[in-house]
Amino acid sequence: MLASPAYQKQCLTSPVQPSIIWGCGFSVIHVLQGAPISPGLFALNCGLLYTYHALQCPMEALHGRRSLLHNIAAGGLVGAWGVQQGLLGVPFASPAFFFRMSLRLLVTCHRTDCYAIALPRL
Repeated sequence: MLASPAYQKQCLTSPVQPSIIWGCGFSVIHVLQGAPISPGLFALNCGLLYTYHALQCPMEALHGRRSLLHNIAAGGLVGAWGVQQGLLGVPFASPAFFFRMSLRLLVTCHRTDCYAIALPRL
């Protein structure tokens, strides 16, 4: 049962190790792109990854099952907060690039697959 205390404990503790591992990886990528090495960068990457996973636990308990929508909602919340705080941006590209190019996003769906394509404004 997803709402049981045992499952919630497991749900909140199991993402600790993967968050640290992937947080280290993303920190290395940031440093390679020119960011200064700092404990704050490591903590931000690990913390946001853990938060992404932890936000899904109550959603799973409420709905009684895991869902792709939980991933989308958790990622959207963490991403929106990070961008509003100026902590996150588009990886491997400066956000200024997208502002200079005035790109718009075209989302198209074919059967069950959806694609996002950046198009220049005319």
